[in-house]
Amino acid sequence: MALYGATIGKLGTMTFPAATNQACANVIPDGQLIEASYLFYYLLAERQRFIEQGQGGAQPNISQEIVRNHPLRLPPLPEQRRIVAKLEKLLGKVDACKERLAKIPVLLKRFRQAVLAAACSGKLTADWRGEAPPNSLLPLEPPNPGDMINVEEIVDAPGSWRWIPLQAVCDPGRSICYGVIKLGAETPNGIPCLRTSNVKPLAIDTTNVKRIAVAISDEYRRTLLRGGELLVNVRGTLGGVAVVPPDMHGWNVSREVAVVPVQGVLPRFIALWIASVPCQDWLTGAAKGVAYTGINIADLKLLPVVIPSLAEQSEIVRRVDALFAVADQIQTRFERAREQVEKLTPALLGRAFRGELVPQDPNDEPASALLARIRAKRNL
Repeated sequence: MALYGATIGKLGTMTFPAATNQACANVIPDGQLIEASYLFYYLLAERQRFIEQGQGGAQPNISQEIVRNHPLRLPPLPEQRRIVAKLEKLLGKVDACKERLAKIPVLLKRFRQAVLAAACSGKLTADWRGEAPPNSLLPLEPPNPGDMINVEEIVDAPGSWRWIPLQAVCDPGRSICYGVIKLGAETPNGIPCLRTSNVKPLAIDTTNVKRIAVAISDEYRRTLLRGGELLVNVRGTLGGVAVVPPDMHGWNVSREVAVVPVQGVLPRFIALWIASVPCQDWLTGAAKGVAYTGINIADLKLLPVVIPSLAEQSEIVRRVDALFAVADQIQTRFERAREQVEKLTPALLGRAFRGELVPQDPNDEPASALLARIRAKRNL
């Protein structure tokens, strides 16, 4: 049993000869008095009580004396074996349930990626294009025709869609740029400043938002948010991209986050495009550095973007959001189920050591006889 730090009460069963240091307590069960597996499960059920006895500051610990003096509920040996057998059967089912649940987040991630892939290749709206009036398929003219350059096509897209660099769909009066270089100390009632930890894939997490001094934020007025811009992580944790909601007007961003002031297109559609695997792969390929990777603003401006008509953009966003809403519902149900399953093991252990998991057998040797043998062994 571990005695130190966050691992207090953590258990393991040795299957080979070994020695331990002062950070562990070891027990060699007497098979005539107690089943080793019974002791293991009992100590597992008691872990929280051991943790509560931890002493010390940053590295709390318990002593071997605490372990030696911890009370032990000891039923007759046959009942111990019945408890162990029942626990192993039920906990095996719990583990199997956990394994099945663990696959759900992976499946949901694949589902969302597949939706984005279909959306950004035109497959998601193929039926819509077949029924849409011809004028609704007219490609957009880029807001900044002077920014038009030849760009690499990174997915197969419908012929009615147009390839342009990211800079071509930006407000001509505002440039793609990154934000505040040095945030300074946390300032109560200061300007909220979003960092890479706040910019998630297709969402902005407002927990732990740092507030900076107004004077510092004013030095970087170029990245003061108005609502409707895209935020893209360009340093450290790459991949985050999200649309700025209107209620974040006046907020700012750190230098690890680029502000992309799109115009003439639906910001949500561009965010979906940047979140797609081909785009993420392109950004990863453009990243530079070793220990601390990043994407230059000059490279980000050249990110290939494929643009359908506004009508099709709107339909793509509608369909993607509807499918993502279904995935979110499944995610919520999964999280609730996982919480319930996590409660099963402590609940089963609690019942086991309250004598509620298996029936008692009047033919078992009484616990008093077992205790008498224990006392006899101590007096030897």
